[in-house]
Amino acid sequence: AGVLDARYNMAGTYSAWLTKVKGEGAKARWLSSTTKRYFTIDFTSQLFFYAQSESQKTVSHPIRFKDIVSADQLPDAGSKSEHPFGFSILTAERTYELFT
Repeated sequence: AGVLDARYNMAGTYSAWLTKVKGEGAKARWLSSTTKRYFTIDFTSQLFFYAQSESQKTVSHPIRFKDIVSADQLPDAGSKSEHPFGFSILTAERTYELFT
């Protein structure tokens, strides 16, 4: 049997909790600069999106693969960081900074 993980097969969906850096216009940015969101990458529909919980049916800011300009690993934040691994997704509208 082959690997069933959508990330390796580039088919189906894969979801996980990531920490998202809030955008400049976020209303509650003064409380915290980050927020946890449940992200899904859907290879079949070629969409990347997030929700506030695993069970929430409403998604925020669906991004079509073709609208992604680039994806880059962020510099290593070091072992003492709460979020040691991060990456950015750049679209024409904005940049998303995400951390595991």
